Amino acid sequence: MTTTTAHTDSIRPTVKPIDHREGTALAAVAYARFADVVDTLAESDWDRPTDCEGWTVRHLVAHVTGAMRSAASLREMLSQQREIAGRVK
Repeated sequence: MTTTTAHTDSIRPTVKPIDHREGTALAAVAYARFADVVDTLAESDWDRPTDCEGWTVRHLVAHVTGAMRSAASLREMLSQQREIAGRVK
């Protein structure tokens, strides 16, 4: 397991907030990097445990992918929220 840490004081300390265009570009890079990592997984990796107790690599990839889909589409975000609300009842 490799862990990368970024100190928050080094991330755009006094610069204007990120606008939508820049945020979209940054997200595209992050999503592509994530996909590159997922592409390196062997069949045997999917059921391996992660640092998140009770979660396998498969669980974590599904969670992150769902979050990416939600962030990319208002319609998808609302659909996911309705699905969760239906399970909570």
